[in-house]
Amino acid sequence: MGEAAMELQRVSRAEEAVTKSEALYRDLVETSQDLIWRCDAEGRFTFLNQAWEKTHGYKIEEMLGRRFTDFQTPEVGQRAIQEFARHLAGGSVTGYETTHVSKSGDVVHLVFNAMPLYDSEGHIVGTQGTAHDITERKRAEEALGERTHQLGERVKELNCLYGISKLVETPGISLEQILQRTADLIPPSWQYPEVTCARITLDGQEFKTEDFRETPWKQASDIKADGEGIGRVEVRYLEERPESDEGPFLKEERSLINAIAEELGRITERKRAEEALRESERRYQTLAKVSPVGIFHTDPDGDCLYVNERWCEITGLTVEQALRDGWAQALHPDDRDRVSTEWYRAATRNEVFRSEYRFQRPDGRITWVYGQARVETDSSGTPTAYVGTITDITEGKRAEEALRESEEKYRSQFEHANDSIFIIDPSNRRFLDINENAAGRLGYTREELLQLKAEDIATPRAGARIPANIRELQRTGSIVFESEHLRKDGTMVPVEISSRVVEYGGRQVFQSFVRDITERKRAEDELRKLSRAVEQSPGIAIITDPQGNIEYVNPKFTQVTGYAPEEVVGKTPRILKSGETEPEEYERLWETISSGREWRGELHNKKKNGELYWVSASISPIRDGEGTITHFVGVQEDFTERKRAEDTLKRYAAELERSNTELEQFAYVASHDLQEPLRMVANYLQLLKRRYKDKLGPDADEFIFYAVDGARRMKALISDLLVYSRVGTRGKDYEPTDWVAVFDTATVNLQEAIQESGAKVSRGALPTVMADAPQLTQLFQNLVSNAIKFRSGEAPNIHVSAVRKGDEWVFSVRDNGIGVDPQYHDRIFVIFQRLHTRTEYPGTGVGLAICKRIVERHGGRIWLESELGKGSTFYFTIPDSGGHLS
Repeated sequence: MGEAAMELQRVSRAEEAVTKSEALYRDLVETSQDLIWRCDAEGRFTFLNQAWEKTHGYKIEEMLGRRFTDFQTPEVGQRAIQEFARHLAGGSVTGYETTHVSKSGDVVHLVFNAMPLYDSEGHIVGTQGTAHDITERKRAEEALGERTHQLGERVKELNCLYGISKLVETPGISLEQILQRTADLIPPSWQYPEVTCARITLDGQEFKTEDFRETPWKQASDIKADGEGIGRVEVRYLEERPESDEGPFLKEERSLINAIAEELGRITERKRAEEALRESERRYQTLAKVSPVGIFHTDPDGDCLYVNERWCEITGLTVEQALRDGWAQALHPDDRDRVSTEWYRAATRNEVFRSEYRFQRPDGRITWVYGQARVETDSSGTPTAYVGTITDITEGKRAEEALRESEEKYRSQFEHANDSIFIIDPSNRRFLDINENAAGRLGYTREELLQLKAEDIATPRAGARIPANIRELQRTGSIVFESEHLRKDGTMVPVEISSRVVEYGGRQVFQSFVRDITERKRAEDELRKLSRAVEQSPGIAIITDPQGNIEYVNPKFTQVTGYAPEEVVGKTPRILKSGETEPEEYERLWETISSGREWRGELHNKKKNGELYWVSASISPIRDGEGTITHFVGVQEDFTERKRAEDTLKRYAAELERSNTELEQFAYVASHDLQEPLRMVANYLQLLKRRYKDKLGPDADEFIFYAVDGARRMKALISDLLVYSRVGTRGKDYEPTDWVAVFDTATVNLQEAIQESGAKVSRGALPTVMADAPQLTQLFQNLVSNAIKFRSGEAPNIHVSAVRKGDEWVFSVRDNGIGVDPQYHDRIFVIFQRLHTRTEYPGTGVGLAICKRIVERHGGRIWLESELGKGSTFYFTIPDSGGHLS
């Protein structure tokens, strides 16, 4: 009896353990987030846990007894039947992904793990396993993939446009360099860069990738400037690729190639020397798939009691390493305290534990998981265990990080772009986003600008064109135009806007790059002014390349030479050579300008009709930013008529000089040779007067008087004429001459006349200058003598003074005499001109003419200021030679 009782007790304890184990299993099955199932050999469900109701929308009773293919589409079901047949043949299933259709018609994505069911004789009678609902993961993957693709496209396109703007801003870059770099950088921006080649043609020149060749798979866009086609951008695939939006090309690639063509057209139109296109970044890698879940079971204190194989795969731990607190030790050090706190809080509140955390695998790798667990309690509500799952979200985390970095990179480029960038809502034209550059340049805060519309920052004239621009943008997908923006302070700024239709936040918006072109407009205005000045210049303008080939001539060139521009462009100025200019002069010209210096000189050229002409020329080199000579510009003045006039004038001057010399010689010889016979006549007439006065009668005395007086006047006239002729030929060399000494000498020579007339002759401070002292004495003596001679009824009062004006001295001789009517002021300086009869005032009429000639010989001028009855002032100038007043 004792043994039987003990056996009954053992059986009872075993049954209780089995019951408890079965209860534990049922709790695990019913609380599992995964779908647990069993079906017979024909695929009919014989068991389903509660999770099936949540995912499929059917009651368990509605699903039991039905085949699993009843919940699949025919195509998917057929593949599942094949997998089921393989499974019934003894194979296991792990990680098999398929789809079901819920009661509401929604697609449910599942991943299955299954194993065969055997009867007591070892025959397969069905299958059982678990399935995990990965619908949300699939949706997240699709959304993430789509978003990553869209972001990649936006970044690629943004990089393309940004690259163009950076290339254009490169100092000294030529248009050819821009075009070649653009051709080389196009292939990476296309869907299949490894088989993409490109070619850009512009004005007959080609810029292409090394592997470019003609193929049937091409995409092209015309480059236009000022509305006319000037070139073409071509992209070709070297190998056939699947059909897409436009042959093998994407619609985004059509927009991109159009944008590139438009940008090149704009660059060519604006500068014809810049290009821009940077390499776009590679496409982002596709995110890895999320792994199936791992299952764990712990006691109330969190010590691990059980883990499945998938849990080990995720964490990298063995079952033995995971048991007890091993799983907690494998947590990332930075996550342990947080996970412990969250676990404790969920346990004390009897809540489901949910958290994301990291495992540090033995090989050092980090695995991110999403963990869930719920408490199991006994009949009294005391926690007895925890059952939960972990899902590997490492790839999702990596994708999130990559996406974050991508968004940060896009945002960084957006915020740090040199241009202002606006994202505009097409429906109401409000700004959805702007970069700091846009707000700063317009004087707004970011918040203020985001409250405005496109027309709020446009001038009235530019605002009126916005609707038309939007229609064109919606029609073509991209547009480049010039406009006018208003800053917050009301000032206007000219801008160039490049707009495109892009995806933003799941909808189409306008993305506009705005560049301040104030300096460009100013430069264009200056260029237009300069162009008009050159076109309308009265001088000849010629521009050549460094080899001397003519690139431009202005209308004056055609007017003077007779050559039309098309007749000389591409040729050298040698077509104008006449043979009259010495070859050595051309050698000096070329040597001068080739060394970077300016050449000035005269050229004797030949017109198209053979006629010769003279030009005064200036030829200068033009350098680029690196100092290299790129052109020569020549400015010429046709002075043929002036040259002829100069030659004629020189001939006349030579003849006049010869004539004056002969005249002076004749006057000197004549006056000198007449002295002797006149002296004899005068002497005999005076002798006749002394011997026969009062002896031959009154008439004879009168005749003798007139004869003697005539001889005396003739002698004085000849003497004055001799002095006049000697002024230019018998003058002395200039030397420092003290005008005080000259004044003193002249007044001493006139002492007798001064005393007889009672004249008062005074002076101010007088300078020392370079002059001919005897001639200046003659000048002063004549002017003072005139003042004494032409005195009024009162005693003469004569004053001499001098003042410095600029680079000359102005002398004045002022008297209180009878004065001169202004109509005769010029006449009195002409030789032999007299205003009075000899009986009124004796003289020859040569004195003031001598004064004028002396002053002009010294490089000065003489004039008179006087009125009849109010005295006279004679002025004359002598160049300043650095003298001083004394």
